[in-house]
Order: sequence, then C-alpha cells, then structure tokens
Amino acid sequence: LMIVGFLALAGCANPYAKSYKSLSNPEYIAAYRTAPAPAEPTLALGTNPVQDVQTYYENSYEALGFSMFSDELSTQQKAIEQGRVVGADLVVYYEPVYQRTNTQAVPVSLPTQQTVSSYGQATAYNNYGGSATAYGSSYGTVSGQQWTAIQVSRDSYFQTATYYVRTNQPLGLHFRAPTTAEAQALGTQRAVVITSIVRGSAAYQADLLPGDTILKADNLSVDQIPNV
Repeated sequence: LMIVGFLALAGCANPYAKSYKSLSNPEYIAAYRTAPAPAEPTLALGTNPVQDVQTYYENSYEALGFSMFSDELSTQQKAIEQGRVVGADLVVYYEPVYQRTNTQAVPVSLPTQQTVSSYGQATAYNNYGGSATAYGSSYGTVSGQQWTAIQVSRDSYFQTATYYVRTNQPLGLHFRAPTTAEAQALGTQRAVVITSIVRGSAAYQADLLPGDTILKADNLSVDQIPNV
C-alpha cells in the first residue's frame, strides 16, 4: 500500500513544468512585451500547434515556449500554473490525445495475523504422598506481513501547451534562415525568409508577405542589421 501511495505522489509533479522548452530571448521579451505579466494568464483552446503559432504571431503575440509530453492525464490547471511561472499572457492548451495503456505488476505488502495456542499441565505433590494436577491453555496472535503483486494500469496521453506574451514589435515580422537550396538559388546565405507578418505593423504596411526574402535593409546586409 505504501508503494501505491508513492506512485500516486510521484504523479503530483507538474509535467508541463518538467517538459517545458523555451523559445524566446528573455531580454527581447522584456524589451517588447506590452504589459507586465498578469497574475493569471488567459487560457485558450488550440486546434493545430503549427497553424496556431502563425495566427498568434500575426496578432502581436510571441511564443515564450511550449510543453510537450506523453504521460498520465494531467489538467488544464497544470498548464496554467506553468504559464504563471514563465510569465505568460496567454496559455494555448490542446486537448490530450490517448496513446496507449501500460500495465505492470506492483508489489504490495499486506498485514497478516495468525492465532496461536499453547497447552500445559503441572503436577504438585505433598508430604503425605498426595498429588494434584493442573491443566491450562492460552491463546495469542502473531503479526506479520505477506507480499503479493497487483496489476496497475496507466493510460498515456500526448499533451501539449504553448505559452505566449503580447508584444509591440518594432518591425512586425518573423523570419528564418534560408534552406541550403534557397541559399544556392539566391547565391548567398546572407538572407532571411519571412515566415509571418504582424497585422497592422510596419512590415504589414509595407506590404511584405510570408515567403518574401530579405537581402538588405538600409543598404546593409542582414548580418549587419542589429538584432537580426
């Protein structure tokens, strides 16, 4: 029973904290977030992590990080707790997806009690040759333990959440380095490929589009532009 209790306590740790991976530069977030971290982040339900991140980027959010793990079913509150720890404005929670059931034998110690009895007799003699015999019996219990195994089943679910802050970005765009094929086609690795545009930002007003390639800005190559 103690072993089963230990397994239950082990499941109390927050798996969203244990599996958390950071995606952002803390200095960048501190410089551009629009407001201090709230006491409690807002919760939203996500549908597709890849598509959702683009949507939130377009709406002035920056991803702080994400949690992703396969384990026993956790709760939305655990994801919110981790969002509070990392200072998120928004926690995008995804419904758990069942994966499998694992069954294992767990040893358990059970208390036992056994009743024992004893019997005795004694004979006494006097000086005149007489005798008397007494008989008696007693009962008691002996405590012990017996080990047995019980089958414990655990369902595993794929679970994930992403944590965001709202930012006021100077340019309003996200980008990545070019692939090898793209760099070969451009004839240079000194370039960035736009992945998303923040609505209403300077990049949006300039009519830049996801997929556009930037080689220079103010006659500076991208590796010479501060913060790029």
